[in-house]
Amino acid sequence: MVKHLLILLEWRAKFPEFPEFAQASGYIPKAYPNNVKDMFRKGTSSNTSLSLGGSSEFGNLNFAYSHLDEKGYIEHNNVQRDNFSLGGNANLTRKLKMSSTFNYVRSYFESSIRSG
Repeated sequence: MVKHLLILLEWRAKFPEFPEFAQASGYIPKAYPNNVKDMFRKGTSSNTSLSLGGSSEFGNLNFAYSHLDEKGYIEHNNVQRDNFSLGGNANLTRKLKMSSTFNYVRSYFESSIRSG
């Protein structure tokens, strides 16, 4: 108790503008068991993808989908992402070809750290 009182008196002298340090029965920090274990968890990452394609003498067509699901090592720190892709080539004539590609990405981020 004497040691804690000396710590409080030392902080009183360094920060007189803060009233919380002026009280002798103020907050005394102490360690709590398992506080690191309760805050962190094992992070995981899962990536699944599918690709389909076909071709003929007239051209080709490709479709691809992928899904990413990551859970961070801190709760509420997650990422989910879906990618869609569609593309193809068409042989219009022997000398004229047409190509097209469409990509769509949907992302969801969740973070427990907020600024402001």
